[in-house]
Amino acid sequence: MRRLVATAAALLATLGPVLADGVRARPRPAPAGPLPLLVHNGSLMRQAFDPTSGNLLIQYKDPRPGLWPVGVIPGTVLFDGQIQGPVIAGTAFVFSGFCLPTPYRVIGEVLPDGALVLRGPAPLLDPYSCNVITLVASYNSELLFVPYYGEPR
Repeated sequence: MRRLVATAAALLATLGPVLADGVRARPRPAPAGPLPLLVHNGSLMRQAFDPTSGNLLIQYKDPRPGLWPVGVIPGTVLFDGQIQGPVIAGTAFVFSGFCLPTPYRVIGEVLPDGALVLRGPAPLLDPYSCNVITLVASYNSELLFVPYYGEPR
């Protein structure tokens, strides 16, 4: 899995500045601390980091249109956790059109290029009760946040 993430990061760095849904990022050296804006799956994200406590909150600033039907709007929280040394850990959320946001545990790190990656088995929901059936490896199991250097929308 680490090799896949490293390959994806290298591919992003070499393929150029255009990311999903037309959100643009210009390659630059990795910053000393977390950037306030990130790109995740074509959505522009805002992060709030408190260096004193280590608290990190990542919210949607400009969700991609495909997330609107499941209730994701600007300000919706995708991750709430902490940075302690090289480790980021906390709670991410899965969104569906029929259930409330469902939390699950993730752990990750800041990559050398400044991207954040969080991993953890994601909940599979019963569509009738919204109960968690099990935790599975899915597209929600790895969250990649790439630094955004362009003009905020």
